[in-house]
Amino acid sequence: KELNSRPDRGVLSRVATMSEARKKREREEDAVREEAIRGAKKALFGEWETDVPAVCAIDFGTARTGYAFAFTRRPDEIKANTPGGQEPGKTNTSLLLDQDGKFVEFGSKARDAYYEYDDKGGMLFETFKMRLDDKHGVAEPLAYALNGKSQPLLKVIVHSLKYVQEQAMQDINRSQDKALSAHEIKWVITGQLLVSPCLPSPPLAPSALPCCVEKVTLITLTCFSFCVCAVLPTVPAIWRGVAKGMMRKAAFDAGMISSEDSDRLSLCLEPEAACMACEDQRILEQGEQNAGIQQQLLKNGDRFMVLDCGGGTVDITVHHVEGTSPLKLTEICEASGGPWGSTFVDQEFEQFLKKLMGDDCWNDFKPSSAWVDVMKVWEDIKLGFNPADCQDDSAWKQRVNLSGLLGGGILGRRTLQECVDTYNNDFGGSLECKRDRIVLMPFVQMQEMFRKVIKKITYHVESLINGLSEQNTPVAYLYLVGGFAESKTLQARVKGSFEKDGLCVIIPMRQQLMVVKGAVLFGLSKGRIKKRRGAIYHGFDTTVLYNPSDPAHARRGSEIINDKTYVNATMFDCLVKQGDKVQALSTHTSGIRAPVFAHQKSVT
Repeated sequence: KELNSRPDRGVLSRVATMSEARKKREREEDAVREEAIRGAKKALFGEWETDVPAVCAIDFGTARTGYAFAFTRRPDEIKANTPGGQEPGKTNTSLLLDQDGKFVEFGSKARDAYYEYDDKGGMLFETFKMRLDDKHGVAEPLAYALNGKSQPLLKVIVHSLKYVQEQAMQDINRSQDKALSAHEIKWVITGQLLVSPCLPSPPLAPSALPCCVEKVTLITLTCFSFCVCAVLPTVPAIWRGVAKGMMRKAAFDAGMISSEDSDRLSLCLEPEAACMACEDQRILEQGEQNAGIQQQLLKNGDRFMVLDCGGGTVDITVHHVEGTSPLKLTEICEASGGPWGSTFVDQEFEQFLKKLMGDDCWNDFKPSSAWVDVMKVWEDIKLGFNPADCQDDSAWKQRVNLSGLLGGGILGRRTLQECVDTYNNDFGGSLECKRDRIVLMPFVQMQEMFRKVIKKITYHVESLINGLSEQNTPVAYLYLVGGFAESKTLQARVKGSFEKDGLCVIIPMRQQLMVVKGAVLFGLSKGRIKKRRGAIYHGFDTTVLYNPSDPAHARRGSEIINDKTYVNATMFDCLVKQGDKVQALSTHTSGIRAPVFAHQKSVT
């Protein structure tokens, strides 16, 4: 009663009313902003996928792995997580199997659990995805653990995908009244180019066809004639045929899809996914800044390059914007790239350790859990090293904590100081050792760790940019994305080399999540990539009648079959050449062919 009679009660009431009014106004502004963002996204990406309840993308990288998903009823809300919630962003692509090949752990947890299994025959697999690009034609490629033991690569990938899939489904079903099964949703797996590093090149003569030839299965055989055609899907040739088949087989064995040819699984090119995510992020940033949703960065007629620098490979695509409502893109040249990812910087560091320790100690160190400790330290150093922070190059030195080498008798009876002294004498180094566990590495030596890899990247990008400029098709923007893009050294070099002559280098926030979020958008939207450049030759071998006036026939010789003279070797009939511009989902027909034998009812 006394409180109600106080003179300031009316003031408090007015303050409360004003507070409620402000909250209401803020809620209304948030609703308007969200609706504007939703409308801008729909204008950019067009019609959304509605045939499935959710889309989940897995960024299965050489060094790190993550996933993201969105429900088709709310396609503008993309949630990105790490398998097992182990850390922000993405977790390590590390798989731990016991001595019998049974699953133990995946991700950072696999590295941590290795402490208990390294002396029990446990197998820790890392960077095994690079084995998908096996150029030796092995029927069943193997993945090799740190201790030298091996397992079938397919088995290692299946264990990895199964773990990530199960974690993703738990996350998806956490907010569902009725649990969804993995077969009900649409899956997108991102992939690198995994082709031999080369610049886009003119078509090769059929007699000089390289391994970038993919033979198309003959589709129709009727009576005594048949028509050969190939449908080129919207999914690009991001892996060779064998690798794509292995990924589909692994996804099926992992329980993600009901059949190996299921349309619930798409393979998405990482740079294209990153491009879509960058435009999506720009819309979100404009909305959060209350700046109004302006036209996205890309405009009709723009040309841009996406430089996706991951753990194993660097992948590059160049596109032309044909439309923005919705976004329509055409490849200017075939995708390219090479094995220039951050793990090759790791290899430089490993070579340094090998010289520091000696071969005998290194052979004991690499299979041990101590290697995990040291590489954790190096990972932070690698991404954080920034040449711009070094004012005096001659005096600056990088602190590297090598206390992981001190346990388990790895260095034998030697101290770290003795190893440093030997290194300096043998290799003319200028390392310093502090407290017998810290090594101080000179600035020049740190830079050398990155030099070879970054030089390959910048040389390739420069060649592409110069070639496009000569064709009067210069690019306006360069997007730098991927886990390696978090490296301050790489960022500085790319900006310093290419941010000139009107080219703008864009480095989005949280670069390592751009690909996986963009892959969700790839799965949600329909047909944003309208035209592609053939990255390989598509065609088939056929037996043809001998023409003595054809030099190619004369070189191969002739043979007689059923009283007819044929070329004494199959001839490659090319449907699509490397570098050809191809409409998505287009059909390419070779023509009518006659079978060799009258009783023939099939072709191989």
